[in-house]
Amino acid sequence: MRIVTTDLAREIALDFNKSIQDRVNELLKADCSNYTNLGIDSTESERTLVRGTSKDIYQLVNLIDEETGKLLMKTLDS
Repeated sequence: MRIVTTDLAREIALDFNKSIQDRVNELLKADCSNYTNLGIDSTESERTLVRGTSKDIYQLVNLIDEETGKLLMKTLDS
């Protein structure tokens, strides 16, 4: 399973050659890809890694686009 790591997500977030919307979209696609690649054969450590990476991605989105980031961060709290 290929997981988009926090380091790769940080690279996406800091790519200032792209618009804010493009960076947010790319980060959310990476997050979606991580969850899509999880399956019934995924280990608990892989699931934990994806959840942690997702939280990091949402925090990066919050730094780029505060409105969208706040909404995403609320979903983690619920």
